[in-house]
Parts: sequence; C-alpha cells; structure tokens
Amino acid sequence: MDYDEPDSKHGMRRWHTSVGLTSKEAGCLVSVRVTNYMVPGFIGVEPPQPTSTTPTFVSGLIGLDGCQVLSGETVLLGGVTRLTWSNFNEQFVECLLSDRRE
Repeated sequence: MDYDEPDSKHGMRRWHTSVGLTSKEAGCLVSVRVTNYMVPGFIGVEPPQPTSTTPTFVSGLIGLDGCQVLSGETVLLGGVTRLTWSNFNEQFVECLLSDRRE
C-alpha cells in the first residue's frame, strides 16, 4: 500500500508512505518506508529538510502484545531507555558500531 499526504507546514511538500505485508510462519512482517518530496512543478526556494517522522499507525504497533518492532536490527521500544554504566555498551555502543546498522 502506498499513500501520500501534504506536509502540515509546507503545502508544496508531500509525505509518501509505503507499507508492505509479508506472511510469516508465526505471523506477519510489516515493512514501512517514509519519504518526502516537493510536488512536480514546484518553483522557489526549497524549505529545509524536515525532521524524521513516523506515521501514527507505527506508534500504535510498538505497544502491541506479541509484536516486535525494529529499525534495521534495533528493537524499538515504546518508552525511554535510560543509559547507565551497566547497560551503556549493550544498549548504545553495540548498536552504534554494528555492521548491520541502517
């Protein structure tokens, strides 16, 4: 599924979201990609690149029981992870230096 929606701050920018579903043995895999673009024929000074955003339905997936949400190989959580000396390497350094990081 693909859908486009206008940017709330810059009417000439559109957000494009692609959602893919793949059947798996124990459930399904949902893939989401979000990009943005200026409408064809736009003339003028391009507005600054927006900060990263996530569609609302993705936020809803994060809290579902039995659902694991990942960005690349990083497991996404619905809350804050406080870094301490005891979890710094596992929660931050290993992910930062991973060859599979996206």
